Amino acid sequence: MKFVIPAFIMIAVITSCKAQQPTATNHSAQNSVKQTSRQFTGDTLQYIETEIINNKQLFIGKPLNTLLDSLQLEVRSYDYGAVPINNKITDVIGLRFVSAKESLDRVLSNKKAVILTAKWETPLPLDTVIALSRKTHGEWTPEAKAYFGSHVIKELVVTRYKN
Repeated sequence: MKFVIPAFIMIAVITSCKAQQPTATNHSAQNSVKQTSRQFTGDTLQYIETEIINNKQLFIGKPLNTLLDSLQLEVRSYDYGAVPINNKITDVIGLRFVSAKESLDRVLSNKKAVILTAKWETPLPLDTVIALSRKTHGEWTPEAKAYFGSHVIKELVVTRYKN
């Protein structure tokens, strides 16, 4: 009987510690996400590459809102692409940090432009995305954020257009 009580206490302590480990890990991941938004120095490309792409494991498998909430940059516009073998869905969104017009002007004139592209875990219906894009003219609005924000990220890449 002397050994039963200490053994029970040890099992309770070990179980308690193991149960708290995921919480500590999640808390540490949340802190890491918050830290990425503190290091923007004015260079959009450098910020996206070093703080988002290099830490993309913090965002993959999570809703787009997780990424959006950690950005210090303001998303100003977006675009999308159809899947070639199924033109009824889109599996990506391109987030831009300038207006849609300014982004296009920069690309056409070979000036620096940065697009953060998120690939969706589950593709979205293209007709819904087109309707929203027409309504918002490709500008990032609360309505666009509400629609895209809950969708889960599968992959993140940066597209850079430079002169």
